[in-house]
Amino acid sequence: MIDDFDIASSPWTSFAESAALHGLGGFRAFPLKLALTPLGSLVVFTADLWNSRELSNAYGQSMADAAAVTTQHILLSRNMIELAVGMIAELDGLDIYAATEALSVAAKARGISLAQYAQKVVNEPGLR
Repeated sequence: MIDDFDIASSPWTSFAESAALHGLGGFRAFPLKLALTPLGSLVVFTADLWNSRELSNAYGQSMADAAAVTTQHILLSRNMIELAVGMIAELDGLDIYAATEALSVAAKARGISLAQYAQKVVNEPGLR
């Protein structure tokens, strides 16, 4: 974390100079993880110095936690879609591209999201 880009020390000196030139005052990085599995970081930049206002580390961490949950949801949806595409390809003798298109067209025709329709296909393959 750098509270003030004007007093950043090495190895952040070049980064801090560039950030300050672009109107940034400071930043904090918060761990992005699910349970104990690290996913990356959420970096929050501020125009003011970080410590010049009531900026809470707890708030930053709660944003990182929300981002991790959202990432988990996206990954689970993607896995479900990939599974449904594979099932359609195998059961209907299609290549992956045609199976993906079939899944997408069917979801749109039913007025539901791709992830929702993929879940239905995985649960009941006869629905496809």
